[in-house]
Amino acid sequence: MGRHTLIRNALVSNDLVARIPAVRAVLLGPMALSALVAEPPWVVPFVAAFLAYACWVGLQIVGRMAPSAWTTALDILAITVLSELSGGPNSEVSYAYFLLPIAGIVTYRAKHTAMVGVACALAYVFLIALPLSPADVEALDPGHQHLVGLFRGGVNVLYLLWFTGVCTLVTTALRTHERNLRRLRMVRERLLADVLSAEERERATLADGLHDSAIQRLLATRLELEDLAGTEHDEMWRRADTALLETVGELRDAVFELHPQVLDEAGLAEALCQLGARAGRGGEPHVNVAVETSCPKEYETLFYSVARELLSNVVRHARASTVVVSLRRRGGLVCLAVADDGVGLDLADSSRNLAQGHVGLARQKVRVESAGGQMSIAARPGGGTIVEACLPGGAE
Repeated sequence: MGRHTLIRNALVSNDLVARIPAVRAVLLGPMALSALVAEPPWVVPFVAAFLAYACWVGLQIVGRMAPSAWTTALDILAITVLSELSGGPNSEVSYAYFLLPIAGIVTYRAKHTAMVGVACALAYVFLIALPLSPADVEALDPGHQHLVGLFRGGVNVLYLLWFTGVCTLVTTALRTHERNLRRLRMVRERLLADVLSAEERERATLADGLHDSAIQRLLATRLELEDLAGTEHDEMWRRADTALLETVGELRDAVFELHPQVLDEAGLAEALCQLGARAGRGGEPHVNVAVETSCPKEYETLFYSVARELLSNVVRHARASTVVVSLRRRGGLVCLAVADDGVGLDLADSSRNLAQGHVGLARQKVRVESAGGQMSIAARPGGGTIVEACLPGGAE
């Protein structure tokens, strides 16, 4: 289960990284204003370069492109060109260099963050050195304007490097925190697996005990009482026989609820069908079961437990006439859904739901999430409730 959780976390992290271009798009507004301070000969080139960069950022957003070495290099090149066209190292566009190390933080790669910051600093040094000629360097003196400009540029470079160092430290701290969280999740999943295994063993032991002891004794007692049939105690025998049969039926239902043998022998699909048939024995609700895929063996017991709890809630609380139980594959997930046309749940009032006996639903939600999956509860269009539990299922 730990492996599936890591995959899920990686997908979430990649989704966050893919949003970085949207953050850069916020800078397009201030960059556009820099055209107002550009020298007249460079206004048209600046506008052309700005539009090209805006298209590039838009392409990244639409394509949900995650940052890479070449995309970052193009960003640095665009910032450098726009800065040079709007005032060189003193251009407001050059402030965008500080955004790139910040964007590197969410990648959780300290080396990447540091390299991006150093590359931005080198690009800024290039901006400083570009307008200098050999004569300017030879003419430097303490009061020379170029020396003052170089000093300011050097301070900005040092500040950018310091800022890069801070971003790198933050990235390292977040990476360490993420690793610790992953280890905790893996430990929690192992503990959950142990708890589920222990619970199922206890349920199986109890079910076997009821089947092999209590039920068999009641059946044996019924056989012994058959001697009373046709005698003056015939009416008493009939009442006792009816009571014994009802008790045996209730015990068999309890055995099935505790540990359905069919789950071990025929698999989850048949177990769900029998569970649906038992839930609809009284005529309502009418239960339809649609199993369109298989699921990993280690999740069969959990899916069955979820379906049992959901159907029990529907029968006891929903006042539904129809229930649909489905097991389908969606992408890399296997999803169990139970939809009813009953009175529904007040999704905004969790305390009332607990008071009405839905604590088992909350417990199943915790179990599913601890196994690396997700469980959602939503109102069904047209009335009723749909509850869906999804777990990683790998390739079909």
